Amino acid sequence: MDIKRWTTKFDCNCKINYDKEALNGQPSKGLPKPSTSECNAPKDFCPRSGFCKKNQKGVCRWGIGILELFRQEFRENPV
Repeated sequence: MDIKRWTTKFDCNCKINYDKEALNGQPSKGLPKPSTSECNAPKDFCPRSGFCKKNQKGVCRWGIGILELFRQEFRENPV
């Protein structure tokens, strides 16, 4: 993994949940709704570009690069 991305994008207080059945091509029930300290990785996530980090409200959010992070923040806090 990219050390710079791990140290600047990830929040060690956020837990990332993976749908292990779906990743292995098995039928899946999906993941339960994440708590505020968790992120659910999407089924089609890219491990080299995704991250989970707390937003300004202290809620862990999944992101894929800086543009996706801005989109999430804008949806939560429209101008």
